[in-house]
Amino acid sequence: MLADIIIFPAFSTQHNSSHHTTMNPDDFCDVNKINAPVAPTSRKSRLNLTAMVSMLMFLLVTFVLFSMALARLGSVEAKLYGYGHGARGPMLIQVSGDGVVFINREPYDISDLPKKLKLYKEACVEAGHDASVLITGDDHARYGLLVRAIDHVKAAGIEQMVVETNYRATGK
Repeated sequence: MLADIIIFPAFSTQHNSSHHTTMNPDDFCDVNKINAPVAPTSRKSRLNLTAMVSMLMFLLVTFVLFSMALARLGSVEAKLYGYGHGARGPMLIQVSGDGVVFINREPYDISDLPKKLKLYKEACVEAGHDASVLITGDDHARYGLLVRAIDHVKAAGIEQMVVETNYRATGK
């Protein structure tokens, strides 16, 4: 039974002072490299910062180019209308079904809209500010009536018009 145990010299427990035993994964292919002497290595660790510096430069260039593009875009002028400082609010026109139009929450027929718009524009000119209109619809409104209301506002000469895309409850 003891004769069946074979001890290979490369894997023996005896220490050979002239060679350092290494077990690198690359060395398993070549049997001659298993007991080859190892080159002395320094204990100082080396940190490679090339990838980090490259990424920081990429982010810096991206930030600079994005900032330049934003500066070149400019801005869009938006006039906001307030209710203070003597300014009237915009006229609210809500189109409903069957030709009913709510002007500042009061029901009228759509044929009354041109007259109401003319009176509103004259009142705004006398007060010294621009006339503005907000057009909206409810869940009973027809597309044709909305277009007809927009045409009446244009015919009255009112340039500042906003069309609300969400519908409101009737009369609100």
